[in-house]
Amino acid sequence: YLQAKHQGIHRFNLLMVLRDVVGPPLAILTLITWLPYFSCCVVLRYFISLELSEIIYRYSYLVGVGCVLCYLLISGIIDWLKLAQNHIRDERYLVAQRLHNRE
Repeated sequence: YLQAKHQGIHRFNLLMVLRDVVGPPLAILTLITWLPYFSCCVVLRYFISLELSEIIYRYSYLVGVGCVLCYLLISGIIDWLKLAQNHIRDERYLVAQRLHNRE
């Protein structure tokens, strides 16, 4: 967006947009949809029965979404705790500075 705003549409770098903006989400979505199918229908089919492979395939998407949600939740909690720790440290510093300036 900023590149198009500053340079105009006539010098817009479409390859950069495809590589930096469209590429990573497309790669992640492709991996998310392709990995359970490949693991259950191609690899596990030779080691387990067809029925069990289909059951694993059905639940693999649910497990994947659950893992992503847990990761987002845990990373959000970690960020919140870091922010709270920095706030407490800054508050202690300000209180100590006020006490030091009183003397």
